Amino acid sequence: MAHDSSTTGYNKHVEFVRTRYGKNAVKLLHIRREGKHHYIKEIQVDVELSLKTRKDYLDGDNSDIIPTDTIKNSVHALAKLRGIRTLEEFSVDVCDHFLSSFKHVTRAKVNIDEAHWRRLEKNAIEHVHAFVYCPEMVRFCEAEQNQNEPPVVHGGIKDMKILKTTQSGFEGFVKDRFTTLPEVRDRCFCTVVYAKWRYNKLRNVSFDAVW
Repeated sequence: MAHDSSTTGYNKHVEFVRTRYGKNAVKLLHIRREGKHHYIKEIQVDVELSLKTRKDYLDGDNSDIIPTDTIKNSVHALAKLRGIRTLEEFSVDVCDHFLSSFKHVTRAKVNIDEAHWRRLEKNAIEHVHAFVYCPEMVRFCEAEQNQNEPPVVHGGIKDMKILKTTQSGFEGFVKDRFTTLPEVRDRCFCTVVYAKWRYNKLRNVSFDAVW
């Protein structure tokens, strides 16, 4: 951050409600090989950090700044070192890394989206290392953790488009002088589903089964 001496005298008049920065859209493909059988996870990770001081904003002092390139490399390294068992567990691993490795980090937030792949099948037999991309929906998770506090983890589904061709009537709604929509007993109906839930515990949870 560049230092602007012309604003230094006005620092005391600035109120910081919340400061944060990070690295978005860290993409990686993780492959787990168990003999001939391979397992894959393609994910995109956003990492957001908050620091104890605001000297980077006030004085252009970058001495506490973890470069966003380092954040990206950390995500790749953690995937290599710890693996990706589930999105939820990996998001907590990333939060824990930044909070335990850098004492001046007060808060870490990690969002992960997963691209859905399924095994290629032939005659109802799954291939051991060939996959087909299935963009039916996006599985995601969010983890947020403050220093010396347990993480808060959410899971969810988004971008799932569903359609019904019958039994989707719309009747009995409120009408006023601006209403022009007629009631219908039947119609086609299409929507996009977004669902998000919070886990009340993180130990001994089968996150994949919940999803």
